[in-house]
Amino acid sequence: REPAPPGSEAWREGAGGYHVGRGIELLDQVVSNAERHSLSLLLELHAAPGGQSGRQTTGRSDPTWEPSRFDADGALSALRLVATRYNSSRSVVAISPLNEPELSNEVLLPYYQRAYETVRGSGMRAGQVAFVLQLYGLGAIFSLGWAALDSPEGLPAARYPNIIFDLHLYYGVLVPPFPALFDRLASPHFVAGPLVHLESMLLDVGSRPALTGEWSLRTPYATDDQSALPRRFDAQSDGEHNATMRALGRAQLGEPPHDKAERIITTTPSLSWPLAPCR
Repeated sequence: REPAPPGSEAWREGAGGYHVGRGIELLDQVVSNAERHSLSLLLELHAAPGGQSGRQTTGRSDPTWEPSRFDADGALSALRLVATRYNSSRSVVAISPLNEPELSNEVLLPYYQRAYETVRGSGMRAGQVAFVLQLYGLGAIFSLGWAALDSPEGLPAARYPNIIFDLHLYYGVLVPPFPALFDRLASPHFVAGPLVHLESMLLDVGSRPALTGEWSLRTPYATDDQSALPRRFDAQSDGEHNATMRALGRAQLGEPPHDKAERIITTTPSLSWPLAPCR
């Protein structure tokens, strides 16, 4: 995703609702500045043509969005343009074909396979640039990571080298999608400690290096009148809340296990590892 300064008119509406404008010009500046200051970049297609969900993270919030609007060919064209343009940049160490998709595996798998071939065919070699696939929420570790991406019909390591899984996890919205039993029984202590360790363990047993690209210290909050876990957090005293937040922060900063730290990156404020060891 490429943030643009206010008033820059980086994007405008084009045909079919797509955004066009000065995006490449601004991305050139980002890559140039990264090279000048020896920074590493992960380039990500944050808003696919047609959208990969109806959420604001795709560029617009649209409750009427349907998966049939996702334009795989348009997304691949964007990836081809970016991969070809920056395939010789010493700062671009990773590229991601989609942000937080809400699409079925039947749509995602062929798209990811084509996206991988597109990026590699555009000059971003497997030994040079990592290909980052997102697991949006803990459930995606099972439904997408283990069940699909790691399968022989998915993107197995033997045929698709240098793929990294990227987990986006926000503890503020754990309920839903967790089952009602979790909502009734889970405590703030469990969320702030064991649940974080469980997340790391699940990623650790996968076939790929993994990172947590987005996370938050926001604790669970109610999305309806039925959720019990958010009320347990709200009932904490100031001292209990501070202790919970510190425990949650320590747990997340302490994961994944140190023996895998050299091939993991995270975007936490005070801890990061470069993508270079994944090359």
